Amino acid sequence: FRSPGVTANAATRELDSLVARSSAAKAASTTAESLPFKTVLAKPADRLRFRDSLAMLGGAVFLVLLVACANVAHLLLARTAARHRELSLRAALGARRGRLFRQLLTESALLTTSGAALGVLLGWLGLRTLIAMRPSSLDELRAAHLDTSTLVIAAGITVLSGLLFGIMGAMQSARDTAQHTVRSGAATSPGRRSERVRGALVVTEMALSALLVVGAVMLVRSVSRMQHADLGLQPHGLYALQVNLPAARYASPASRMAFVSELTQRLEQLGTLRDITVATDAPHYMSFQIGRLEVEGEAAPPSSATSFVETNSVQPNYFTTMGIRLMQGTAFTDTSIAARQVMINEGFARKHWGAGSALGHRLRVAQADSTAWLTIVGVIADVQPFGPMLENSAPMLYTPLNGSLAPRTPAIIVRTDGQAAPVARVRSLVGSMDAHVSVTVESAEDGAADSIATPRYVMLTLSLFTVLALVLAAIGLYGVMAYAVAQRTHEIGIRIALGAPRRTVARSVMRRGATLALVGAAIGLVAAHWGTRLIRHELYGVAQTDPLSFAAAVIVLLGAAVVACVVPTRRALTVDPITAIRAE
Repeated sequence: FRSPGVTANAATRELDSLVARSSAAKAASTTAESLPFKTVLAKPADRLRFRDSLAMLGGAVFLVLLVACANVAHLLLARTAARHRELSLRAALGARRGRLFRQLLTESALLTTSGAALGVLLGWLGLRTLIAMRPSSLDELRAAHLDTSTLVIAAGITVLSGLLFGIMGAMQSARDTAQHTVRSGAATSPGRRSERVRGALVVTEMALSALLVVGAVMLVRSVSRMQHADLGLQPHGLYALQVNLPAARYASPASRMAFVSELTQRLEQLGTLRDITVATDAPHYMSFQIGRLEVEGEAAPPSSATSFVETNSVQPNYFTTMGIRLMQGTAFTDTSIAARQVMINEGFARKHWGAGSALGHRLRVAQADSTAWLTIVGVIADVQPFGPMLENSAPMLYTPLNGSLAPRTPAIIVRTDGQAAPVARVRSLVGSMDAHVSVTVESAEDGAADSIATPRYVMLTLSLFTVLALVLAAIGLYGVMAYAVAQRTHEIGIRIALGAPRRTVARSVMRRGATLALVGAAIGLVAAHWGTRLIRHELYGVAQTDPLSFAAAVIVLLGAAVVACVVPTRRALTVDPITAIRAE
């Protein structure tokens, strides 16, 4: 018997039932054969599996790493290009090319090593922060730490990036001969090839950032949908008291029902509770009827078939207390037990009757041919007590609570007028009745919030990575634009001296940055159109081609590009033509 996601109380009940049935079957069999089925009980799967979320976050980290590498690459290229004259003078004075290579590689290695050391420190602090922010459902994250393999990977990336980018800068500086650079004076142009390389790196950064922005916007919208999802009940002010009655002291159903009746009467006398009802299970628990599900009008299943039908036995006022909508028919009455009436949810009705009405149809969960048929008198809305799911709730069967079958762990559902449940008074009340009885008080509102704690945590983490990537991309674009303005100072000064309006100069500078941002965003959005398929299982109520998410990503990217281009543009507008020409 395996119960990976079933609560302890529900698992205990099912174990008791199966052990009793197994013993009876073996006693009746001459060969002592085991039951002809295997029992597997599982709570509705959490569609936002954290393992898949970790894989997604790992991909996000990889994209941020690529953005950072592209950023470092073009910043080092710009730095090397700005030193062309210095390096060429060194070469003219006798420095060998190998010595210049070693100098650039040493400087690059020193920069990347220092950055890696600072990154490890920030990574350790960030990990501590993420662990502190974790929801209770991810308590296993306490064991997360920086191990040797992580540090080795960080060191390897540092050495590789230092060598790669240092070599790229050294190769760029080697293209210009010493004589050409010395003769050309201070107006050395960066060259079309270098400019194209830096432009390509910025486009790459913007494209990778677009992937992250689209994914982050989709997750933000998904979590927002979850927070406002219709759970089929009204969780505000709803509390469940799960009472655990010791089997030795409350062996008979009559004794258990007597205790529950007295407890509900005392709870009503508190005066702080608006509604009180009793059920077999609280909203966050489940029970099963095990047998052969037969539906009138459908082909009978084979005699060896076994079904697990989720069920709950409730009092007539259960649905109004819970705030569950009645979609068809009527609710239970005091005569429902004698009339053998049941109610089902919309999921059950859709599965067996489609668009037709389920009212008046009969069914039974047969454990023998003598099992009585039950008549459906009402259909209620689907309830998702475990929080928003990516699919409708499972078929559910509701039966009227029978005092002669009172459970050992009954649930008392109470609703307050928006106040917190008097937990201390309830515990004291139960203790005064019987010190051996324990009670667990659970809030439906807290349960709904906990159900989306994991996706909210994943959304926040991905958003942090997205902001980091966007900042890096904006810095890269700013670096390219600032370097371009610095290289064009002489040209801009001449154009202004010849009468070119400053707004025309500003427009030409902004056009360059806008073009790089738009090309990168377009490539990133096309890639995101396919990449969002990888996170489709993480989304709730949001299509993987959601136009609003893509539009928001474009706005965010263009906004970052505009901010990155503002300072270089202002610098271009402040160029003094006389000073620029005289400096030349």
